[in-house]
Amino acid sequence: MRKLFFLASLVFLLSACGKGVDDEVLESLSTALESRWDYTDTLPKEVTVEELSKAVEIELNNLNDYEYTDYKDGDLFLLYEKYKNELNHIQIIMNGKSTDDPFFQLDWEEHMKNRKITLYEINRLHNINVSDKRKEILEELISEGELLFEQQKNNPESLSHKEVMSHLLGMTSKYSMAYTTGISSDEKLRYLNEAITDINLEMIEIEDKYDDGTPPTNKLLQLADTLLLSIDMEFTGDRQGAYEQAVNAGEIIGELSKEYLNGELPIGIKNMTGIENTNE
Repeated sequence: MRKLFFLASLVFLLSACGKGVDDEVLESLSTALESRWDYTDTLPKEVTVEELSKAVEIELNNLNDYEYTDYKDGDLFLLYEKYKNELNHIQIIMNGKSTDDPFFQLDWEEHMKNRKITLYEINRLHNINVSDKRKEILEELISEGELLFEQQKNNPESLSHKEVMSHLLGMTSKYSMAYTTGISSDEKLRYLNEAITDINLEMIEIEDKYDDGTPPTNKLLQLADTLLLSIDMEFTGDRQGAYEQAVNAGEIIGELSKEYLNGELPIGIKNMTGIENTNE
């Protein structure tokens, strides 16, 4: 399955060559950052979750959507989508939370770390240009992102609770939505195609961020391969095979949940299976 993935990546890079909205993407990112900072400049020192959520919403609203075939640089597409996914992920987490909640504080800290790393990775490929008055804050974010990026590569300890859950959410959110009761076949197809992109993004991030064998990266990559195989069988009309691979994926998710998440499951899997906690 991994060979198929790399072949698909090659096809993607070839199809993208010669086109290119790359400059427009970078301009969209710059506008989004500056719009966020314009808003956060107006906030008091002590902020609420609602104000943080508004800041993220403003940034997301200024990040335009592009098709992967519009890009000249395939790596920029992957990082830009990764950045948007991180913002969407923290928006979900913030719902109903308080800044006094220690678990939310950990979530926000993890989010900011991932955000800085991705900004560094984007800027490493293509310079992010902002206005003169914003250059200092951007340089600070990128500098911190570089340090965090190197720390991750040099510390092959097992992934944290938050990291495992983040990767599970990235792999399963759109996949589980494709099997929501009552959706049309077109909607199912759209969600499955979006799931392929999200799963591939998670695979690239895992292979890029962590040393080989860092627990539980092998199991997460096994899950990614299993989900992609299930989707491929769904597309080719092998419903029985797709179901069997989905069962295999569920077993892997259950093992990860029990070993690393105290029985917690990503929200999409909860909704899909009706199981709240694998330890119950």
